[in-house]
Amino acid sequence: MAQEGISLRQCADGGYILAGNADLGGSYLFYYMVRTDSTGDLYWDSVYEGEYYLAAAAAEETSDGGFLITGSESEMTVGYIYTIKTDQYGDPIWSRRHWGSSIAYTNCSSMIRTSDGYFALAGDHGGSYGCEAYFLVIDDDGTTIMETYPGESALNCYTYQYCVSETSDGFITGGRSNYWQPAAVALKLDESGEDQWYGLPDSTGSSDVYNSVLEMPDGSFIASGNHRDQNEDYDFFLSRFDCEGNLIFEECFGLPDHDEFVRDMILTADGGILMAGIRYQYDYYSTDIYLVKLDAAGDFQWDCLMGGPGYDKAGEIMELEEDTYLMTGTINTGADGWDVLLMKFMVTDEGVAHQEDPSPGAPPEITCYPNPCTEGGYVTVSLSCGEAVSIDVFDLSGRLVAQPATVLAPGTHAINWNVTDDAGSSLPDGVYTLTARSSAGTTCRRLVVLR
Repeated sequence: MAQEGISLRQCADGGYILAGNADLGGSYLFYYMVRTDSTGDLYWDSVYEGEYYLAAAAAEETSDGGFLITGSESEMTVGYIYTIKTDQYGDPIWSRRHWGSSIAYTNCSSMIRTSDGYFALAGDHGGSYGCEAYFLVIDDDGTTIMETYPGESALNCYTYQYCVSETSDGFITGGRSNYWQPAAVALKLDESGEDQWYGLPDSTGSSDVYNSVLEMPDGSFIASGNHRDQNEDYDFFLSRFDCEGNLIFEECFGLPDHDEFVRDMILTADGGILMAGIRYQYDYYSTDIYLVKLDAAGDFQWDCLMGGPGYDKAGEIMELEEDTYLMTGTINTGADGWDVLLMKFMVTDEGVAHQEDPSPGAPPEITCYPNPCTEGGYVTVSLSCGEAVSIDVFDLSGRLVAQPATVLAPGTHAINWNVTDDAGSSLPDGVYTLTARSSAGTTCRRLVVLR
């Protein structure tokens, strides 16, 4: 299975939820969600399928401790926004489809949780005659709170939205316009999702796009994305607009003979701007993660490349403390394809310092069959290296109730367990957490006992 990491959010308990896509080797992609603790150790991961091809946009924690993952579901020319609600363990509760006034195609590219606890989604919809921006707000249950079509009257052209963020008085989205005025475009919306203004750069082109938009502390706005220059190279692209959408400045960042594409942008603790994305190497035979740091005025401070051979890509990034960052993305694992990346790193005068894993190897894999369990079953654990790994079972209060085994040797081990505690008494019906912890990380699985 190959996976890619797209979005990264911090949960109420200090841990993280990551969303992306999984390729199981068939003709469709699936949603993929990963839940970790505050140190990046795995709690659980899960794959979600739809009726058609899925492309994830983001995942967010809900008010009850569960999660929403959303994106697009498409088959040929028919598409929907497809949202799945899960419990705290990642088990699905419900799924919903949303679409605009045209059922021909509706796409979701971004989702954020708003300050009032709703979820704002940005995308586009349309049929054979074009595409227009689509803005949707839903609650925890997937019920539509707000639905608008930004830029419909102001731009009078095809408009695509790829990102959204909340502002002090509404929202701002970023994307691109097409048809008579091809350019990147930022759309400022009020609290009702209606147009206030739109911002365009001086540089225009059908390949230009904004992939991240933010409000600055002074009330101005920044939008970052990609610009195709006169040499047909793609560069990181940053524009700044005043509170009425007037362009203050724009700047490109990148090297000749390479293509750079922005995936995410954040404001940093020192008042600056950090853009994260991808740099394609010559002839597109490989990609690296590319970071560009600017000061508050938009002036260049530093850039850096991260990655190995093959295709490595940045997803979303956040700052944990000054000069310390956490980033998701995708790393190439050779013949096995791609894995989700979660990397903590520091930026110093000497360069980028990665948080090193004290022990090489992957976290243990653990499953239980059957699940739900009745009178007995098998716990299967796989280790990439030899070390003592304890198999533990916890109840919902966090109390350790059983330790079925300790595994030492690398490889896959099937352990016969009669679903009892360490005193030999049968575990009562209920929900438990099955864990396997090694120096490379911890893996958790939900276990249901039902007699």
